[in-house]
Amino acid sequence: MGKTTLYHPLSLHVIRGAAEYCGWKFKHIKQTSSDIDEGWARYIAQIEIMPKEVWRTSLDTMQQNLQSCFLDDIRIYYLRKTRTGKWFVDIVVRLIRESEAVAI
Repeated sequence: MGKTTLYHPLSLHVIRGAAEYCGWKFKHIKQTSSDIDEGWARYIAQIEIMPKEVWRTSLDTMQQNLQSCFLDDIRIYYLRKTRTGKWFVDIVVRLIRESEAVAI
């Protein structure tokens, strides 16, 4: 069996760096699916640290706070806490092509 090469539209360092800049820290980022032709990849990230100001807010507010760390090519979906107390979030990275970009 050979090594599987995963497709990453953006470096995982970019995702981690943007989150850490806003006070969030991911422990693990695991790719669940991707499509090279369409230019997207889906990940599940375990959250290790989150900002104090969002700790006691609603899940929607927490998710919006995390989404504000990223540009339009990274989308945050389904923030959740497991029974064991671990926080996870689904992340979709999709490169926006020039033909899809909106002129301002």
